[in-house]
Amino acid sequence: MSTRAIDIEAIDTLAASPLTRAEWNRLVAASESNTVFQTHEWLASWCAVSATHRPLLLLGRIDGVPIGIAPLARAGRTLRFAADHHADYCDVIVAPTHKDRFLRAVLQYLADRRADWDALSLLNIPDRSSTLTLLRRHARRLGLHVLVRGTVPCPTILLGAYPDPRRALLRKDSLQRPYRFFARSGALQFRDIATLDEARALLPRFFAQHEARWRDTATPSLFHDADNRRFYEILLEEMWPSGWLVFSVLTYNDAPIAFHLGFDYDNCFLWYKPSFDVQLRRHSPGNVMLHQLLARGLDTGKAEFDFSVGDEAFKRRYCNATRYNRNLVVTHRTHAVAAARVTLGVKRILRPLWKAGS
Repeated sequence: MSTRAIDIEAIDTLAASPLTRAEWNRLVAASESNTVFQTHEWLASWCAVSATHRPLLLLGRIDGVPIGIAPLARAGRTLRFAADHHADYCDVIVAPTHKDRFLRAVLQYLADRRADWDALSLLNIPDRSSTLTLLRRHARRLGLHVLVRGTVPCPTILLGAYPDPRRALLRKDSLQRPYRFFARSGALQFRDIATLDEARALLPRFFAQHEARWRDTATPSLFHDADNRRFYEILLEEMWPSGWLVFSVLTYNDAPIAFHLGFDYDNCFLWYKPSFDVQLRRHSPGNVMLHQLLARGLDTGKAEFDFSVGDEAFKRRYCNATRYNRNLVVTHRTHAVAAARVTLGVKRILRPLWKAGS
């Protein structure tokens, strides 16, 4: 393994990055996590709408050759992953062969500038990533503290684990019953939207359907926010040429009754943003969309159908594996460490009491 020094350069806009889109994405493809949320297209969409977070892209080079990126952003005195508000998975972008030394160099860079920040808040790091282990390895020597602030379940379907995945998944009554209702009572059609022009035209209908679905709940639609709508509009433009973004529509008698915006990336289909016509709720059009997307994944030979973050009950009906994301905080503030440990300790004490009283 090379022992040549890794030089870190801070870049404050994506446009100032010396990497082309293709070069950036090659680094992503070689990294441990390698998800659509680390791609150049994703970050470019976020940079176009972010007003409160300033990019801090830490680029690592060996002899002038880029080998890694820590895609961070500033929010006041907190550093965090850029675009973490929308991203289900976040991580540094570096090949495993360079990762240990790259993270050590990034931490050294930040430790040398600790007067400029208080905490590094890192959300949704996949448990398959070595980032937590490596941060812990190098932080103490630099006077930094690493705290795990929680884990987030990420249910998934490993399609190859089933001898007959169509029988195991598509024939479930929760999917077959609503499918039969719509198929027998009218004209039902599922399709991936084929052109960017049609996708642009249907995106506002998707937003409106999503807003109506969540209007009378405790968690209103993210599309109430104009910046969120704008992010998806730009993401559509940025990612459409790659083929990774999949925008699907389910129509019944020619009217859209469900949409789904997800990603087909690295032999995995990722469930991301669904919507359905709330007036048809009792007939479960969302389950019909899920049925069709699962069939799509099987038809195209995907290895995995990833439900990503969140342990909703409907996911457990279909999933055969659960991964976890970790949320971390790195800080040099000793009082923050003490306060966090007290908070986490109280939660551990109270958790069994909450369960007993629920």
